[in-house]
Amino acid sequence: MIDELILRLATRDDAPAIASLSRDRIEQGLGWSWTAPRVMRSIRDHETNVLVARQGAASLGFGVVEVFLGEIDDMGHWYRIATLCVAPSRIEGFGLTPIEAMASKTAVVASDAGSYREMIVPDVTGAITPAGNYGALCEAIAYYLADPELARRHGENGHRHVAAHFSLESEAAATNVLYQKLLADRI
Repeated sequence: MIDELILRLATRDDAPAIASLSRDRIEQGLGWSWTAPRVMRSIRDHETNVLVARQGAASLGFGVVEVFLGEIDDMGHWYRIATLCVAPSRIEGFGLTPIEAMASKTAVVASDAGSYREMIVPDVTGAITPAGNYGALCEAIAYYLADPELARRHGENGHRHVAAHFSLESEAAATNVLYQKLLADRI
């Protein structure tokens, strides 16, 4: 029997495992690291939420969510250091979060709300789950956290997918075609 995936706020006891996961999966070649004391400070910080994903005794992944005030100059940096981007919207129009994540080579797990299902190619660039089905969302997250190499490959695929289908040039060309059609219909 496979143990259930549990997502919860991290405690002090999780700090060493989070620091170890960060060293093993994220930090190669970066000029900083998540040490256990640094993780502990984030856990205690009132403007930061540290989540941990556990399955049985194993820590599968973590997320550090900080409250940012103002504009973020390089959101791509945050996507690039993530194993996975999760967009669990229940209602969405045309959210850019999955496209930004894929452009930064990060795999995406998203709900089927709005246009997300048109952006993500299941089992190629990420996963789509039914909006509001948190069991399916957790399963999809666990799938990627258990296989970081798969998440990396799907992130690479997502980068190519965005370049081919969501570039500024292709958006401008599609808009031009639409304007030409609207003008032709008026004449």
